[in-house]
Amino acid sequence: MGNECRADPVINSRLDRFETVWNEALKETFSSQRRSPAVHCQATVGSSLLAMTTIHRRPPQVRLAKKPAIFPSPEWTLTDETLSEIAKFRAAVFAKDFDRVKAILNSLTSSFTNEYQVDDLCSKICDRSSAEPLKEALLTVICIGSRPLVEYILVLFHEFPDEECSGCYDSRAFMPHLTPLVMACICNNYSIVECLLLRGHDIDLPHRIDCRCLQCFYVPNTVANNQQLLDIYKALSSEAFLWLATSDPFLSMIELSDDLRLCADAMPAYKVAFNALHQSVQSFGVALIQQCWSMEEVDVLLRQPDGAYLAESQNHYPRIRLALDGQMRKFLSHMNVQVSVENIWHGGWTDYGCSFVRDVYRMLRHTVFYPILAFLHAISAGKLVQSFNNPIARFISFLTSYLTFLATLIAIRYVQVYYEKSYDRDKMENKAYFALEMYVFLYIAGMILWQFMEFARRGIHKYFDMWWRYFDFSIMTFFIFSTTSFGCACAVVKNDGIKQLHRRHWLWYDPIILFDVFFASGCVMAFWRIFYFVQLWRYLGSAIISIGKCVERAFNFFIIMFLVMWAFAAGANTIMENYTGLKETVQYGRVHEQGEMFSGLIITFRNLYWAYYGYLHPLDYTLAVGDAGPALTNTNHIFTHMSLEITLALYHLVVIVCLLKLSIAFLVLSTEEVLKNEDVEWKYSRIYIYYEYIEHSCSVPPPFNILHMITSFVYRLFSGEYVLMWPDLLVKAKMIDESETRRIETHAYRDLQMQLFKRYQAMKVYRYQTIQKMDTEATSAEHPA
Repeated sequence: MGNECRADPVINSRLDRFETVWNEALKETFSSQRRSPAVHCQATVGSSLLAMTTIHRRPPQVRLAKKPAIFPSPEWTLTDETLSEIAKFRAAVFAKDFDRVKAILNSLTSSFTNEYQVDDLCSKICDRSSAEPLKEALLTVICIGSRPLVEYILVLFHEFPDEECSGCYDSRAFMPHLTPLVMACICNNYSIVECLLLRGHDIDLPHRIDCRCLQCFYVPNTVANNQQLLDIYKALSSEAFLWLATSDPFLSMIELSDDLRLCADAMPAYKVAFNALHQSVQSFGVALIQQCWSMEEVDVLLRQPDGAYLAESQNHYPRIRLALDGQMRKFLSHMNVQVSVENIWHGGWTDYGCSFVRDVYRMLRHTVFYPILAFLHAISAGKLVQSFNNPIARFISFLTSYLTFLATLIAIRYVQVYYEKSYDRDKMENKAYFALEMYVFLYIAGMILWQFMEFARRGIHKYFDMWWRYFDFSIMTFFIFSTTSFGCACAVVKNDGIKQLHRRHWLWYDPIILFDVFFASGCVMAFWRIFYFVQLWRYLGSAIISIGKCVERAFNFFIIMFLVMWAFAAGANTIMENYTGLKETVQYGRVHEQGEMFSGLIITFRNLYWAYYGYLHPLDYTLAVGDAGPALTNTNHIFTHMSLEITLALYHLVVIVCLLKLSIAFLVLSTEEVLKNEDVEWKYSRIYIYYEYIEHSCSVPPPFNILHMITSFVYRLFSGEYVLMWPDLLVKAKMIDESETRRIETHAYRDLQMQLFKRYQAMKVYRYQTIQKMDTEATSAEHPA
């Protein structure tokens, strides 16, 4: 990058002109002053500055995404007169001409609030005892936001070459980690950030919050370290840094978004601050994609494979997958992204919805005849029945396959009702039942293979980003347990030879009982998962997503309620446990025995849980102590009875009155938040579902995907078009070799970045001028002349 800048004729001509004018300005300045030893020293320093400036044309370690000339500061232009003024300012500083320095500062900007601020800045600039006052002055003018002031002060750092890029160590206003570039990025000043980057300033990127290296292990958890991390991420999240200091703003935005989410989860005390930065980065992504004015530009932006795995770079729009992993909801819900992904979703069915007859024919192919077509596509490794290459066709086949799976579960239930008896132990006697069970287990095997590939590709954290992943994991878990129990039951029957035995003789952990329980639980979760397919429809999908968001808050409430119930259960059990089984004689000679309602901790908790729904009456906890004395009269432990009464009253007050009302308030608040982001959440979920069927692992639905995976692996292994590479296994060879097409795409992407940056800056200026005009018109209307 440094060699490119030295070869740039525009920059070279500016630097040559800078050398000439600088020498002339130095001669003019110093010839008009007396040649005292101090002045002679200044001249020597000025000549050294010329050499320093020549060295800093463009340091090799500086990595810029753009050439520095694309964003010139509107208030700063490098001219001969400017260079001459800089030389005069430097001479005045070394001569400690306070009034001259103050006059130059006032001429450069009008942002000073009072004279004290100017005097304080001048005193720091003229203090040459060390670099600390000068560094504090530099940070001060960066906060003021004046590019000319920054340029003037930077020329004074020649005597302190190693101090320009560091922060202040004894300042009362700035923490030591606030370097000039960090401060400029926090202020989001494009012009100053550009200036500092050209002079070799950089930011030490922090380790990820989940890093476990020795350096991070020994870093103490202090307020200063946490504040430093937060300020560094503020600087990295600024628009100026993303545009000017990164070679790929889009990729940097996605990676930064992922880091900010991790920081928000790992540092609860700073969760609000990191969430705000995450929203800021997402807004930057929206502004970036908004500058694409044609689908061709969107295609160039999203098709870049940099940052994606080799296996995923073969798919359409690898950047969409990166944005999904980074949970860039606002970016993915933008109209440009939605339209682009929708075009891929239809694939070759670009005329879908135009002809009713054609659409019905396509639907029949992938519903009624999908088993035959899916088998042909799987056995040929994707060479036959090319309609499965269209994501929408895959979705229709997956939906049909899943409905067939649910129908099989219902059929198993009817077979059990009409053909299976309570004393049957052999599940293999009924051939129809056994065939249906085998299809269910085969479907689950295909589903496990499909989900395993997703899990291996995404990782545990990103795999569980969406709610239906929990249903998938629960379904697979329950059916794996049921399959294991089914196998154990068959083995037990084969071993003892007893095919019929009444259930009253079975153990509670009999394999058939375990099979029934796990199979029933899997059926419940399987029927719930149908909402996964329904949420693609706009209104039903929004309702499902809203309910899912409310369930998250409800789950937190259930945890609190569980702890409260457990606490009151422990108290009630401690009071009443010793009275269990005691008897006393009541009216008409009847005997009242103290029941087992509070005899144990578990049963007490159960009774308090059902009391939440109104199943606990005051008569249910009447205390029976026993008969005592010569007359065998009832003993009344009033203190124990009142203690239990008060405990249960407080329980109802806390759980029913307080927690129940609080849960309702939480659900209402959650509903309001979801409704505000309803459109974004639905569009994000739709993109996520679309991309599941765009990837290769969803070519055909379970259980045909097992065959397709085997045939595809064999074909790729022996075709010669793929190479073995870990962890992507078989990857197309052309994806590894740098081709001419790839280089052309890279150049087109760089040109697009330049164009997007110029449009982005024009949008900012236009919007500001429009608001300024509106404010001016409003002020004129309020105060007419």
